[in-house]
Amino acid sequence: MKNLLKPVIVLTVIAFVCTAALAGVNMLTKDVIAAAAAEKTATTMRELFPNEQGFEKVEVKEELLKKHGVSAVSKASSGAGFIYEVAPSGYGGEIAMMVAFSNEGEILGVKVLSHEETNGIGTRVVESEDFLNQFKGKDAATEAGIDAVSGATISSTAVVSGINSACNLYAELSDGR
Repeated sequence: MKNLLKPVIVLTVIAFVCTAALAGVNMLTKDVIAAAAAEKTATTMRELFPNEQGFEKVEVKEELLKKHGVSAVSKASSGAGFIYEVAPSGYGGEIAMMVAFSNEGEILGVKVLSHEETNGIGTRVVESEDFLNQFKGKDAATEAGIDAVSGATISSTAVVSGINSACNLYAELSDGR
């Protein structure tokens, strides 16, 4: 019995030390990771609105955001348009992306922030400028005319679904303006 207890105690101590080390590293790096994510978001917003100096969060009721699957809405400081952040579920997980709209409801661009899609298959959707650019110029009320990527149907459908979610919320908010 004594021979059995010693390895259990040693493994418990090792697990505790490793857990404490991971918690310490997490505490040291969480601010850096959050700052990097915020910078990536700001950079992507500037790519969608190249001449824009800043963006302001738009206050939208939480129930409305959840209803449409949108996580945030931002407005260009100059009033040039809006950016909707969505994260539909793809094949490998969430596909975090931004959809930019003009004030007239035209899609100005779509950018993927992060994804976990299968390399070589789903990545053909989320990393393809050709696929993402086919949404430019579409009206928020229009859903037709999108070509899916063969072999990556789930990823294609997820991106289209996310864009449609942003379009639906845009249309609902525009009615109230």
